[in-house]
Amino acid sequence: MECKNCGANYRLRELRCPHCETENLVGRIWLMRRTDTIKKIEEEQRAARKKFVPYVASKLVNRLIILLTVATAVLIMLYTGYTPWAKRVDGKIIDPKAERLLEEKEYMELYEYMSRKDLFGRTPEYFAQSALMANDYKEFITYRMKYIPADPKNWDPSYVQMTMMKALEIYTHRIGMYKDEYEENKEQYEMYRPHILAFWKGTMGCTDEEVEWLSDAENWWHSDELTKMCKELKERKIKDAGAEK
Repeated sequence: MECKNCGANYRLRELRCPHCETENLVGRIWLMRRTDTIKKIEEEQRAARKKFVPYVASKLVNRLIILLTVATAVLIMLYTGYTPWAKRVDGKIIDPKAERLLEEKEYMELYEYMSRKDLFGRTPEYFAQSALMANDYKEFITYRMKYIPADPKNWDPSYVQMTMMKALEIYTHRIGMYKDEYEENKEQYEMYRPHILAFWKGTMGCTDEEVEWLSDAENWWHSDELTKMCKELKERKIKDAGAEK
């Protein structure tokens, strides 16, 4: 532009004439507008940052809540053994590992696993029966070795009765509420029953009539008759041992 004082030419945005220092009002107006524009842009940026930070924080918090909820649900399922996608029978879950242990005839491992995972009552009853039978059979073997010594004179009738009752539980399935026979446990019945029969007939010297009485689940509750039988078995074994000498 042309200076009104000296006639020199200079840029429109200059605040003064570079030759005579005369003030340029057009330049002053441009500077003021430029300053106002910058201030407005800065204010808009500050306002945008104030809105953006809570927005990002809110998103992060929401995602964190979702992540914690999912993680909690997974931990609960792992701890309780509940899996919504698991197979079920009558509303009760079929735990995959329990099913595998039963199929592989790892009965004691099944008992330990179900006890550790608190699966009793939450899985179909044949799983519980199999596990409990395995534990009862283990206890029966322990009782037989501990309480039935070779010399019948050393038999304690109360301990003999305890061992006999454990054998009865296994043979007749009088294991708490799990007293029905299940097709899934048929092989396990056939595995244990011959050992129980051998114990009754061989170790205890039971007659066929006594074995028949013991095999009847209804007689399991007649403790007086069982007590009497145990005493008679002891006396008979002592007598037989004396006759052999």
